[in-house]
Amino acid sequence: MPTRGEPEALGAYVRNGLVDRRYNPRLASRVVGNLYALLNAAPAPWTPGGVVELPSGRICAVERPGELLALLLPAERLVVDRVAAGRTLDAASGTARRVDLATGEIDEVAWTRAGGVLVLTDAYACATPTALCFGP
Repeated sequence: MPTRGEPEALGAYVRNGLVDRRYNPRLASRVVGNLYALLNAAPAPWTPGGVVELPSGRICAVERPGELLALLLPAERLVVDRVAAGRTLDAASGTARRVDLATGEIDEVAWTRAGGVLVLTDAYACATPTALCFGP
């Protein structure tokens, strides 16, 4: 008989976290590790940018001189074709790195500036947390 506060079966309670009960990494663990690597790639500090709430998720931005990182956080399939330019990125066009934070896969996408917006040449649909890195 279970003692007070103990579940009757192993599956009685939802277990969320960075690792499962056998210390195997879960999705959250991979996302945290990949995001940590991106944010600490250079010594300059990041400053908060804007947050855009969308029906299918949100886009959070952080920036440092000449660089912008847009974090795509989908609640469901999120399609992104533009990102607010921020205050410190001066380039008129370039190539952004697109990092799937769940797998660590990196590819590139071209972009151009249109006023205060960075327009991606190819719209991107994501279902897992993804980072768009604009700048060096």
